[in-house]
Amino acid sequence: MATRFDDLLIMLQSVSAKLDESTELLKKRKQEDHAKKIFEELLDELIRLLDYFKLASKSLKPFNTPTLHLVGMWLAKLKAHLQPQDEPVTVNGANGKKMTIPADSENIAPIKVHLLEQLEEKLFLKPLHVAATYFDPL
Repeated sequence: MATRFDDLLIMLQSVSAKLDESTELLKKRKQEDHAKKIFEELLDELIRLLDYFKLASKSLKPFNTPTLHLVGMWLAKLKAHLQPQDEPVTVNGANGKKMTIPADSENIAPIKVHLLEQLEEKLFLKPLHVAATYFDPL
């Protein structure tokens, strides 16, 4: 079952991958004013934002492994991910190398706040999640 953000993420990644090529094509056609409408920084921020949801989604829907005990952990991680960041943050990447996540722009911060409100309104732990975590604490 696909989630709604998946399609948006795929589209944004596609646009990002072809952004330089598209900008060059517009310059050749002397239509570079159209390129100014594309906000590369915001595009990258949206991809980073949604990519974390993709990671959570993949972690919670394997077919051959129970994941009920992971819901609380991912809910906490998503809430932390949606907190607006005023300064760059250094974290350990999946490959073990340190990476720096830039501070949020003034465009992405309100989006994070809205998504956090939606997450808190629509997703909450039930006693079953707590019990599953108790019996399999990771």
